[in-house]
Amino acid sequence: MGTERILSMAREGELGRKLAAACFRHFLEKKGGLDDFRKDIEQLSSRPLGPIAQNFLSAAAEAGSVEEIKRRARLFEKGLEESNLRLRERGAEELRKHRRSLIIGSSRTLKEIVEGAGHEQVFVTALLPEGKGIELARRIDRATVIPDRSIGFFVPSVDAVVLRGFCVSPEGVLCPAGSRSAASVAKCEGKPVYVAAEFARRGDSPVVTESRWELPVRSRAPLFEMVEASLIHRIITERGAVTLEEYINEARESIMRWLK
Repeated sequence: MGTERILSMAREGELGRKLAAACFRHFLEKKGGLDDFRKDIEQLSSRPLGPIAQNFLSAAAEAGSVEEIKRRARLFEKGLEESNLRLRERGAEELRKHRRSLIIGSSRTLKEIVEGAGHEQVFVTALLPEGKGIELARRIDRATVIPDRSIGFFVPSVDAVVLRGFCVSPEGVLCPAGSRSAASVAKCEGKPVYVAAEFARRGDSPVVTESRWELPVRSRAPLFEMVEASLIHRIITERGAVTLEEYINEARESIMRWLK
């Protein structure tokens, strides 16, 4: 796994755990001296990667030896896996108070949360043009796929809106395109908006990438958008549901615990 492949994944819109895992693997398998490692860290750190990868690279840059860089890669890899498992458990516990939800995202994490919560009805947006939401709905019991444009029709009939967060900053959370529309309608309808995001996703907002949409006319299809803080009820983390302010305050400490 070379640096070019990692950068390619970022350009293709991968900002989450897969890209972070690629960074871990790269440094665990890399050979060479400390200068070689630091050159790769510097190159990758200067690019708009996802927050998990950036948090790891910041920790790796502080290491004084190749062995310490590899040790931190192993700890980050283990910490990320454990935090995601706990996030799914805490999310299911938090959402059991609701029976019907609408979710936007395509991750297995959202699937595990709503299934663990035992929701009797789950609406999943299609996430066109890729249709990733359709693939997610196939793996969820009692799921119904809805067109992206019909969010306003379905939100009033659910108890909560659940989003997947990719980057959490004091201003808000970067989520899949369509999330802001859902959150805005939910706010008007008095429905809570939850965002699932591990503490390792604390960071500055990365460049929002767009997917290819082959049409005979000019077209654009952003993959992500910012959902501002005022629209978010709670962020579901590995330590339970917290406010955005609490998330920001606890994130750094939580990440540093991985390195001990």
